[in-house]
Amino acid sequence: MIFIDTSTHWGDAVAAVVALCDRCLVVGSAGANAGASATRVVGLATRLGVPATRMTSVFNRLGSPGCAEEDALRFEMGASLASRARISFGGEEVAGLIGFGRLDSLVAGEGPFSHDVRDLTARVLTELGCSFDERLMGPAPDDHERRPRFRLPWRRKAGEHR
Repeated sequence: MIFIDTSTHWGDAVAAVVALCDRCLVVGSAGANAGASATRVVGLATRLGVPATRMTSVFNRLGSPGCAEEDALRFEMGASLASRARISFGGEEVAGLIGFGRLDSLVAGEGPFSHDVRDLTARVLTELGCSFDERLMGPAPDDHERRPRFRLPWRRKAGEHR
């Protein structure tokens, strides 16, 4: 699976990758031009040969200050795609964990953000025909059993047993 985060200006390389993608996620948030931007991105992807059935609009940060239901509807209407998803605002915890490269802990955690990301991932994987274990979609268990450590014999002295 390949993820590409593009800027607002697409060059030839980005256009070539978007044209070959299995699923194109149009991600946006609240803003004065969010709906118009989504319309332009969907139009460009369509001209590159990506059918609307392979595109999903994703509204990010729903519930944060300035990102209300009306903003999500405006963005979704601008994108005009049948497939759409919403990701709830995760607060400062999301920025902090992503900043430290702890995306796995973030997605495995509890809360609306983690739940929305797991649901979107499951839906996209199912649409792409990938199988996954349903148990992986739940939160991580708290009681991790400690496995015995595997020790290499490099530091063992002759005749020493542990």
